Amino acid sequence: MKDLPYKDDSEAGINYFKVPLQNIAKEIIADLSKYDIYDVTYFDLVEANPVFIDIKAINANTLTEMKCIFHESMTDWLEGHNKAVQDAESKVKGTGFSVYAPDLPSAVLCSSLQSSTLRKQKKQTQLEYNLTMDHLSQAYNNMKSKERQSKTFKGSECSLPFYF
Repeated sequence: MKDLPYKDDSEAGINYFKVPLQNIAKEIIADLSKYDIYDVTYFDLVEANPVFIDIKAINANTLTEMKCIFHESMTDWLEGHNKAVQDAESKVKGTGFSVYAPDLPSAVLCSSLQSSTLRKQKKQTQLEYNLTMDHLSQAYNNMKSKERQSKTFKGSECSLPFYF
């Protein structure tokens, strides 16, 4: 399986904020130690920082929401695909009648007619299926684009639009 261009790792998103905070925390701890203050730790400055805790929560909630949107989108698309396949399969019926031929040439002729009819129906059904899938993909993309534009994320005391 090909590697995805992203990792499903909530820590990856917060490293954008965490690394600078870690660097600042190191400087602050070093400066405080010059004044004989040793009771402030990295944990106090970074991990227990209320803003950083909110960032982690927002990041986790955003990832959860994105997973839900992705799951709903894939479920909707799959339902549309399955319906298109069922509709296509239901239209391939052959000639609609059976002939019992008393001799070999008549049986070959009836079989040939049935085969030709099935090929024509399959070809027409494939064209209709392709058109249905194109419409499904276009409708899906338009709907999801509008949904993404109107979607807002409500975290602790904030409401941020997000796009992915």
